[in-house]
Formats: sequence, structure tokens, C-alpha cells
Amino acid sequence: MGLGGAVGAAAGGGAAGGAAASMGASWVNPAMFGLQALATVGAASNQAKQSRAQIRANNAAMGDITLQLGMTDEAAAAQKDVAQYDYNQAFKGSGLKTSTMFDDMMTKFDDSIGAQGFSYSGGVERTNNLMQDRLQSQFTQGKNTMLDSLDKSLASITEWQDSEKFRLGVDKRSLEAQNRVLKKTNSTWRALGF
Repeated sequence: MGLGGAVGAAAGGGAAGGAAASMGASWVNPAMFGLQALATVGAASNQAKQSRAQIRANNAAMGDITLQLGMTDEAAAAQKDVAQYDYNQAFKGSGLKTSTMFDDMMTKFDDSIGAQGFSYSGGVERTNNLMQDRLQSQFTQGKNTMLDSLDKSLASITEWQDSEKFRLGVDKRSLEAQNRVLKKTNSTWRALGF
């Protein structure tokens, strides 16, 4: 026997019992509706809290990404400066080495000319000119190799910089998209669909 029937039996049965049963059933339905509404509002409130917390976390992450983007540019600039410095040092070293070799060669040339005296035939001069050309060619080839290496280093740094900025940009856009979705449920009313 339900609650309405028990109320009807207590009232003495018959028509009075039926009226009491009807009144008992109508009291239960609003109470159940109230409990359901309360549960729905509670769930919406929890959803809103979670959405607001996630939005705050996403905003903090986007702030970190903005800092990382700036640090990426700074890191790339520093790496390029180091690569340029290394090239300059290598170029100076190569130039100094070539200059020393040229000076040594000219000293030997002068000594050879002095030793020949009047019997100078031009063979020593031809050899000297050939050696000068060879030194110049080696220096130019070394310089071109160093320039190629510098260009590759700079290109690699730029490629890293661009790919890092692209990756960070994708992460930031993803967080922005999440926030747009979360803003649809960041208040109890919105979570309820209003």
C-alpha cells in the first residue's frame, strides 16, 4: 500500500480515503521535482566551478606560452650571435695562418734570389708565384667552406625558431578554443543552458 493508500485508510476509507490518497500523491510529485531541480542546479554549479578553474589554468598556460615565444626569439638571436662569432674567429685564424705562410714563403723567395746572385733564371720566381696562387686559392676555399657552414648554422637556428614558434602558436590557439567552449558553462545559468 502506498503513502496515499495509508493516508486514505487512516481517514476511514471510502471517498474520504480516495481524496486523501490523491492529496498524498500530489505532495510526493512536487517534492521529487524539487529534489531533481536541486540536483540539476548543484551539478550546473559544479560544472561552472570546473569551467572557471580550467579557464584560469588555460590563461596561466597562455601567459607561459607568451613568455616562451619571447624567450625563443632571444635564444635564436643568441645562437646566431655565437655562430657569427665562431665564424669571425675562424676567419681571423685562417687569415693569420695564410699571412704567416705567405711571409715565410716571401722570406724563402728572397733568400733563394740572394743565393742565385747573377745566375737568376726566373724559375724561383715562377715557383713563388705558383705558391702564392695556391695559398690564395686555399684561403678562398677555406673562407667559402666557413661561409657555407655559417649559412647552414643560421638556417638551422631559424628553422628551429620558426618550428618552435609554430608549435607554441598551435598550443595557444588550442587553449583559446578550449576557453571559448568553457565560457559556455562558466556560470550556473550558462551551465543550465540559459
